[in-house]
Amino acid sequence: MSSIGMSVQFLRYPGGKQRFICAFHHLLPSPQKIDGRYVEPFLGGGSVFFFVKPRVAMLSDINDELIELYEGLKADFHDVWKFFSGFPASRSSYYEIRDNDLTHLSLSERAARTLYLNRTCFKGMWRHNAQGRFNVGYGGEARRSVVTQKDLELVANYLENTTLNSCDFEYTISMCREGDFLFLDPPYSPGQEE
Repeated sequence: MSSIGMSVQFLRYPGGKQRFICAFHHLLPSPQKIDGRYVEPFLGGGSVFFFVKPRVAMLSDINDELIELYEGLKADFHDVWKFFSGFPASRSSYYEIRDNDLTHLSLSERAARTLYLNRTCFKGMWRHNAQGRFNVGYGGEARRSVVTQKDLELVANYLENTTLNSCDFEYTISMCREGDFLFLDPPYSPGQEE
């Protein structure tokens, strides 16, 4: 089993596959069996990507803040860790950080903010209001401390040979070529009939 896919608690993300990979891991190729790139247009928390650990990948999601988190870690996980670990631990700090104006923040600061909100918001939910601002309530600090600097370094290492795109899934699929392995697990609405 993959060390990151099964043990690192990097992101809490609705619809994440971390707990379910054991049921379908036998269907996934080893990195050596992928002739082209590993392609995932609904990246989310990236559990399957981190389990497979492909040599080369194209990863995307329509959530700009999520992709910026990955880009920030890939560019400078040390800087992201510095900001993430420096955020204060309180309900009032959460709302202040949540409501920050993003236009004046660096990539590392935006990435750290996204990780902080993910780890301290209510149940890892990701929701925006009509103005496009993240608006999930505070969930506590208990799940923040499980993320370590070593985890972020490991994530950055796996992202080294990736192309990251914030875009609609159709664009990502259109960029596929022969030899690519495409992992498609689109989001679904809670309560949807199967």
